[in-house]
Amino acid sequence: MTSRVWLGCVAALAVAAVVGLPGCSHDTVTSSTAGLAVNYLPSPSGAGRFEQGSMGITSVNFVPADPALAALTPGNDLTLGAGITADLTTTVPQTLSHVALAPGGYKVTQIKIVPPQLVDENPDTASADCIKRLVSVPSGPAFAQVPAEYVFDESDGFQFTVRPGQTKLSITVDVPTMLKGYDGAFTCQDDCGAGTPCLTAFDPAKFRTVLLNTVSIQ
Repeated sequence: MTSRVWLGCVAALAVAAVVGLPGCSHDTVTSSTAGLAVNYLPSPSGAGRFEQGSMGITSVNFVPADPALAALTPGNDLTLGAGITADLTTTVPQTLSHVALAPGGYKVTQIKIVPPQLVDENPDTASADCIKRLVSVPSGPAFAQVPAEYVFDESDGFQFTVRPGQTKLSITVDVPTMLKGYDGAFTCQDDCGAGTPCLTAFDPAKFRTVLLNTVSIQ
């Protein structure tokens, strides 16, 4: 699903100062702004055994790192949009939309991430690793223990910098490391009945740390 990336009309003078746009328009990019393609970037890419895989980034809200500029839009953070669904099996960047921002530093005040949904169409039924014998992750009793979404705020340290001449802003995911960490957050039992393995438990805090280490904006 493709996101619509937008900059809200947040008090005309405030937006003009922060993003360098005249009034409430985001059609005209002035010499003080950078026109950026917003991408999902798998870096490195590689979903391993999974033929299907996705994760959601339901919102990214941010303010200028400069307190004086951030004070111009109190309670009205800028946003990179909502409803991004990242294909974890792709090996190439996906352009989501475009945005215009003034060069400078920005800090993320809130980012919401929906955990991966993964399908292995040809699981290795002979694997000694219980989780690799499963078709779906998450599944089993552990499914209900996986949070619907993770919410990160300013204290988690997500930030990015827009530089003069920059043309892309990427939501970057280290896919192999993240998926390895996702596997590691589950407890898998070899026999949940009739010799069938299943996921019995999930450690939300452990995977939260994995996301902090594998998702960035740059």
